[in-house]
Amino acid sequence: MEEIKNPEIEVAKEVNEALSIIGKVPEKDFWGFVKGLPSMIIQSGLPHTLAFIRSKEGDKYKAIYNAFNKYGKQISQADDDFLKYLISNDNIDLEKYLYYQSQILQFAIWFKRIGLAIYDTSKKS
Repeated sequence: MEEIKNPEIEVAKEVNEALSIIGKVPEKDFWGFVKGLPSMIIQSGLPHTLAFIRSKEGDKYKAIYNAFNKYGKQISQADDDFLKYLISNDNIDLEKYLYYQSQILQFAIWFKRIGLAIYDTSKKS
């Protein structure tokens, strides 16, 4: 019998793998940034959000960008950088763009949920 994969669980696994690289983080500012990612995607758009994440300094932010880039490449079949693919590819129509944005938004929501539940150590026990 063929195994049926749940897309939500697959995304959650990708997110957990990315967050395990970042590890436990005690900084409230970092988690504030993570909490704002889904809203930023909705308000500013996908390319703007990815560019903003990429511009942030620090290993944790680089790891976030790498996680979003890796997932973006998986859903789009982009060869190189997902952000470059979005802004330089003339073949992306509105339907494809909205699909990519919705998938990355789902990824960002899982990133926030799993990150706050498992990796956020800024809360007092």
